[in-house]
Amino acid sequence: MATLYFVDGYHGGIDGHMPVGSWQDILDALERMPEWTVSLDVEPESYEWLKRNDFEVYCRLSDFVASPEGQKRMEFLNGCYGQPFCWAIDGESVIRQMVRGIAIIKRHFPTATVDTYSVQEPCFTSQLPQIIKKLGFERMSLKNSTCWGGYMAKMPGSIVRLHSPDGTWMPSVVRYECEELYDCCATDASGYDRKNIRTIADRCEALGIDAPNGMTYQDLGWLCQPMVEGFPVEFLTYRQYFEKFGHLLKGDVDFHQEDVLCALPWGTIELSETLGAVRALEYSLAATEKLILAASPVSPVTEDIRRRLERAWDDTMSAQHHDAYICARSERWGEHVRVKTGEAGKLLSEIRSDILAAASENDFVRRAGEDEVYVRVYNTVATPGKGIASVRLGLPRGWADADVFNSRGEKVKSYAAGAMYRKFGYDEDGNLLSGDPVPKHRRYPDGTEEAIDLVFEADIPGIGYSTYRVAKLEAKKPCEFEPMAELCENGVAVRSDRWEVFFDAEKGGAITKLRDITTGVDYAAEGPQGYIRGFFPEKGEMLDTLSNRADLRVFENTPFTFGMWMKTEINGHKLNTTVRMTADDPRIVFETSADFTQNPECVGDPEVPPEGAPINYRRRSGYNEEPKLAAVFSVSGGEKRVFKAAPYDVCESRLGDGTSFIDWGEIRHNILNDYIDVCAEETGKGLGLWCDRVTGYSVHGDKVTLTMGFGGHVGFFWGDYKLSGMPTLGYAIYPHGGDTFEACTAEVFARGVEPITVTRLAGVPRTWDSTALSVENRAVKATGAIYGDEGWQIRLFNASPEDAGLGLKSDIPGFGGEKCDLWGKPTGEKAQTACKFEIMTLR
Repeated sequence: MATLYFVDGYHGGIDGHMPVGSWQDILDALERMPEWTVSLDVEPESYEWLKRNDFEVYCRLSDFVASPEGQKRMEFLNGCYGQPFCWAIDGESVIRQMVRGIAIIKRHFPTATVDTYSVQEPCFTSQLPQIIKKLGFERMSLKNSTCWGGYMAKMPGSIVRLHSPDGTWMPSVVRYECEELYDCCATDASGYDRKNIRTIADRCEALGIDAPNGMTYQDLGWLCQPMVEGFPVEFLTYRQYFEKFGHLLKGDVDFHQEDVLCALPWGTIELSETLGAVRALEYSLAATEKLILAASPVSPVTEDIRRRLERAWDDTMSAQHHDAYICARSERWGEHVRVKTGEAGKLLSEIRSDILAAASENDFVRRAGEDEVYVRVYNTVATPGKGIASVRLGLPRGWADADVFNSRGEKVKSYAAGAMYRKFGYDEDGNLLSGDPVPKHRRYPDGTEEAIDLVFEADIPGIGYSTYRVAKLEAKKPCEFEPMAELCENGVAVRSDRWEVFFDAEKGGAITKLRDITTGVDYAAEGPQGYIRGFFPEKGEMLDTLSNRADLRVFENTPFTFGMWMKTEINGHKLNTTVRMTADDPRIVFETSADFTQNPECVGDPEVPPEGAPINYRRRSGYNEEPKLAAVFSVSGGEKRVFKAAPYDVCESRLGDGTSFIDWGEIRHNILNDYIDVCAEETGKGLGLWCDRVTGYSVHGDKVTLTMGFGGHVGFFWGDYKLSGMPTLGYAIYPHGGDTFEACTAEVFARGVEPITVTRLAGVPRTWDSTALSVENRAVKATGAIYGDEGWQIRLFNASPEDAGLGLKSDIPGFGGEKCDLWGKPTGEKAQTACKFEIMTLR
């Protein structure tokens, strides 16, 4: 019988599971069994808890780690602060998880080395080889012993060169071609299957795989003993395994995001709320860091700001814990996420407020007069351009209107909405709503405005700011530009710089005209866009909103901005949608909520397990996205190419329209993380679809769905489930020609999630314009800004399969645009070009 080389150890921690006494048991077991080794996939904050609550055992652990024996028999893995599903968070969070966690491990155990990536859960993503290489890692494993949430695809070979999309490779142990799934929770190399673990070494040997490897990281707190025994097995850490068998490295494998075969019950309301809260923080953290950078010339970064930002990151990373996702229905994890995201959100809001206030107070020459106001526009997207800025201003007596001037004294396009505005549209019975004026702000007795909503076209300088003077007008000026929307028969027509759009009240508010003004292409010519549908098992049919009339009410209509409420229903459940457009923005933005509070019911695939089926029954209706409650869009034109964003990656899907599955053993990567882009080969039409949270999607024929809600059979921890509460989804569409890279879809959606910030200044500014950092190439995104003891580090990502010249400009004192690793250590190379899909850190 062949020998199995087994990596044993523990996972968990103070957030997951770490009963008192568990570390004492581990150390005792290591003394009893000198042949055993222990690898640790443990939340780093757990060591701080151990130090405070069991100091004697903490000291014993510390001594063991520092000893020659401990360095041989115990290995710290990954260092991730919150053990996230890396495929379900954003790319910058993946980096911060490891940077923060490893720093904590090193604080407690200075002699420890963290240079192996190996996980108990399927916490993988395609750019890991590049990320961990830049953190100094030397090896990784693509095995995961717990597979409730998914598993890796089988790969040929044993130890391979695993390439991330940029070309960086890392020596990696793969999930073997003979490594089968066990039950619905593991692979048979984990040891959970006591029978098959005895044969896997022989099966590997038959395939020509030398030194077959198995692994498992037991729950911290389980009985301290080896996971496997009773057959030829040698225990070792992955560091030892690679030292012993690294010479077997052979073959190259390109790591594709769809090799990460993971699935969660997308659309269940607890999971959806968790994903939405976490994603909002991920966006906010990136924007806040770059706002601090943009304002830094006039608002220096204090130690207090750095400390609060670190706490916000810690709370966010804790909320990203994989158990918060896979156990989202449990009250314990639901409360954990609510507390952590609430605290992080509050901290970030306070940081932004303090930064902007300090910038205003530190940077003015004198108070403004009563006939002028100064406003500052901050941008956090690295590529320069133009944008629509809006701000509400309280005014002294005498203002009837306003003009806006830039730093060069040039008047810019603007519109000021005063005390009255007109709301119009159709109600659900088709009756025309009155266009009578509606009060919005107060007026002084002389009829002048106490406040205005000012909208104007602003120059965007990359990451930085530009300042504008708002000048008093004593009389209302004639409107120079037509408002975007007008009421038509049975709907509302909207015209922007890019689109002519018709929202059809007779078809539930769906878009029945979506014409590109520049090309004449109508993206709704073959069918309506943006309706809601779902399969209702009690009715036994797929229902949608196209057969229901919608109540359309325009609440914002300026030459630059448009907003509308749509109300309709599906199977008796009220649906409320807010639609927004901006004149210069090629996106159309939606947020839809459905009311299932009074009548919870199943929506989705009607399949239920046969009577008496075990908890580990593999077929689960929660995996089938197509029949769930979803927003539906169309892309006509034959064969489709589907591009999908992933953490620091944009890959072309290998699934085509084969996104559907229902069996845990046949998982397909139908996950929308940020956006997908569906492009038709014959017609050249493309449709980018963004969501405000990770969710599922389906592509079937010409139809694309974004999962909003689900009720049905979920299995294992979830059981049978009815959709209840108020499922909500924010989403946006970007119709375009060409493929996703030609259309710069990544940049378009990046601008959408980081809108410009406008603030009123205390007086006449000392500085008018500042560019902290700008990048000319639209494929390159700035994704993070870290201020440390040695100054700024800026993270960039080239979201393109082609090398990209940067065209870098910066006013940051001491910033030289020099490349460094993810720890901030300089490489000595100046940044001129970003390689395909390169993650680049500059200082």
